[in-house]
Amino acid sequence: MVKFVSKKAFWPQPKVDSAILKIIPQQFSFSVSSQFRAKFAKIVKAGFSQPRKQLINNLSNSLNLSREKVKEWLLKNNINPSQRAESLKVKDWVNLTNTSKSLNYSTTQ
Repeated sequence: MVKFVSKKAFWPQPKVDSAILKIIPQQFSFSVSSQFRAKFAKIVKAGFSQPRKQLINNLSNSLNLSREKVKEWLLKNNINPSQRAESLKVKDWVNLTNTSKSLNYSTTQ
């Protein structure tokens, strides 16, 4: 945190004070292929396509996969199919990407 900002600094005045945060991107000690990046982006985008829907619905609809196949894929990664995308951690998305080889969906859509 860089600095607190009083609620009196704003107009109209909010009910809470604020803070200025400095966000430093995490550096990774590994590199990923462009193919992995494309798959990862497609899977994450599909998961968040409709944020209030369950993962099984978003992934099956966006990736044109059967619900059964998506359910099996999620359970294989210890993810409850009824979860929502925002409840997953980055490592969960990475694991889904790593185990997506057998799903046969296109990364070019």
